[in-house]
Amino acid sequence: MTFRNKIAISSEQHSLLAPQPPAEERKRAHWLSAELERHNYLYHTLDAPEISDEQYDALFRELTELEKRWPALRSPHSPTLRVGGGLLEGLNKKEHRRRMYGLDNVFSNEDWRDFVERMRRAWDAELNGPLPPAFWCDPKLDGLALEVIYVDGVLSGALTRGDGETGEVVTEAVRTIRTVPLRLRGEGPFPSLLEVRGEVVMFKKDFAALNEQQQALGRKPFANPRNAAAGALRQLDISITESRPLRFLAYNLGEVDWAATAPCLSQHELMERLKGYGFLTPPDGRLCAGPEEVEAYAAWVREHRQDFLMEIDGAVAKQDNLEAQEALGFTARAPRFAVAFKFPAMQAETLLTSIDIQVGRTGVLTPVAVLEPVAVGGVMVSRATLHNEDEIRA
Repeated sequence: MTFRNKIAISSEQHSLLAPQPPAEERKRAHWLSAELERHNYLYHTLDAPEISDEQYDALFRELTELEKRWPALRSPHSPTLRVGGGLLEGLNKKEHRRRMYGLDNVFSNEDWRDFVERMRRAWDAELNGPLPPAFWCDPKLDGLALEVIYVDGVLSGALTRGDGETGEVVTEAVRTIRTVPLRLRGEGPFPSLLEVRGEVVMFKKDFAALNEQQQALGRKPFANPRNAAAGALRQLDISITESRPLRFLAYNLGEVDWAATAPCLSQHELMERLKGYGFLTPPDGRLCAGPEEVEAYAAWVREHRQDFLMEIDGAVAKQDNLEAQEALGFTARAPRFAVAFKFPAMQAETLLTSIDIQVGRTGVLTPVAVLEPVAVGGVMVSRATLHNEDEIRA
């Protein structure tokens, strides 16, 4: 008998000796776990709650007590794992299986048409046939890029984008984000490996409430939702992450092994699959039949920018055919199949209440405008450096 076999028998004997939960309690814990995740999905992803907070809390307490009594009942996807109580020593780093690229930007319809022409030149029509004309478009979210990793349908890891090649491991923090499924929804089969990429954001109303809370506690308010989200995700104290109103919106994939699952063939099909798996996705995504419809979509998003629940700073257009995406590939820094329409910075009017003189480290004097606080693109501005004489005179 090998040493490995001896260890296996010993572990099995130990498992048999350990007290096992009764069948009824095992069944109850399984039901509670599934029911809590269902209500979590209804509340945080669909915004359609069926029960009160008090009823949800009662179910959660019952499951917590069962898992304390019978530790074997706690599964890797138990809703009780969403509660942040640990303190990490530091954030480890890990390489992405597939690089997380940023997007090139276009600022006008002329820029967009130039991009489409470059894409056509990069396409090998002799090898691949005609270039598919359709694009999938959605708003460009102003948040923090994140990759969440699932093995056989269960959340197993999460990485920030970092430098694109290597990201920081933020798995424990991400478990507390209610729009990240701990287990993919549905009956399966699921991909054996699925890396879902998207953006961590705060909704505008949640950010405003957070800053009100900060000020009530005598703390410095956050500059904007993106900074607040990024700071929360990288916290070593996971209870702080849990207390922040973070949301994850999925829009793309990294590495994927479809295994027994039918693969997605288009971006619009992928977005529906991600919704079915329980993810929130960017609002008002649209399949556009050609480049002209993309221009109309970008104009519509820009016109309705203020109406979105989260901060956005543009619109994204992706070649809809996933095989075409793979064939087009990437430049050294961005995909050839996708681009971002970037919108101009938001502007707002306010009152100048006074001018302070700020003394720099080297003794340089800089006039600083004290303003009536005003929200500009998710940032609450109350002071501005007066360093441009022409703008001051204007």
